[in-house]
Formats: sequence, structure tokens, C-alpha cells
Amino acid sequence: MEFDDSSEKSLPLFPLNTVLLPGQVMPLHIFENRYKQLISDLLAMPETEQKFGIVAITAESGIEGGIPKLAEVGTFAHLRKTTKANDGTFDIVVIGGERFDITRVSELRAPYLVADINSRPEIHPDFDEDTLEAAKEKCIDFMMMFDADNDNAVEKLPNDPSALSFLIAGFLPLSSIEQQKILEI
Repeated sequence: MEFDDSSEKSLPLFPLNTVLLPGQVMPLHIFENRYKQLISDLLAMPETEQKFGIVAITAESGIEGGIPKLAEVGTFAHLRKTTKANDGTFDIVVIGGERFDITRVSELRAPYLVADINSRPEIHPDFDEDTLEAAKEKCIDFMMMFDADNDNAVEKLPNDPSALSFLIAGFLPLSSIEQQKILEI
């Protein structure tokens, strides 16, 4: 897969029944042949290019093997850790990157889906320092609810309001539909 500097790029897709938010860490077990091929293809690329798109499935295709109905906005998944098992499956860990808009999907360019996408630039809202600090305090509260030993993570909270909003959204008990709406905002 080539990634050029133009606005439209080709990106391998991994459709899931869940949403990957920017900054979110997601472990995945890769067992289908087409996605094992995707990971093998990525591992043959330079580390900086080892990314694919995770996009939510909104409805299954009525045709066996057909393209499922996909959300129009997905997230770059940057490969961070890969372990290959003896049976050829992979356990991987990805981290969500930028969002993208899908312009076209093809199942003919590779054994897995490939989409033409446009990167979706982040809009950096202007928040006053008090609002940002209040949001960070709420984020810390969420982090402590899940893991009381989060001192290091608390010190590394993002100062960017968009990144902080996605981090907070990842802690909330939201459905995939609700997470997709947040991704699209």
C-alpha cells in the first residue's frame, strides 16, 4: 500500500463491530486469512507506514462475502505490537490515530478491503485554561475508577482539547453507535 502526500490516499481497512477512537489502545486477535495477510503486508513495510483503517460495520451485507455497510468515518490504527502464533494467527495492539473519511471501498485490490480515504483534519477548539483543567480533573476521576495506580498516566494527559475529549469518551460506557457519533463530530 502506498501513502502519498495528496489529499486522497489508499488505506487497507479492518471493519469491526466496534469503534476505535483517536488515542485509544486496542488489542486484536487476527485469525481470518485476509487479515493475516494484511498484517503480514504491513510488517513488510517501514514501521512508520504500518497503519490501516478501523471502521465500524453499520450493517451486514445480505450477500455472503459481500462488503458490509460501513461507517463513513474511521480511524487510522497504528500497529504498536505484534505477536505471531505457531498457527499463523496474530495478536496485535494498535493505537488510534487521526480520523479519515471514506470516499470509495474496493475488494478487488487486495484480499482485504482497501478504501480511498481523505484525512480528516482536527479542528482545535479554543478552550480557556479553567475549562481544560476541569476536563482533566474529570478524566483523572475516570482513570482512578478503572485503575487506582495511574499516577504516570495522569501526568501525561493531553493539553489538546480534541485529544482529551476522545480520551474521556473512551472511558464512558457508550454503545458503538454513540462512539461513532462522537468520532464523526
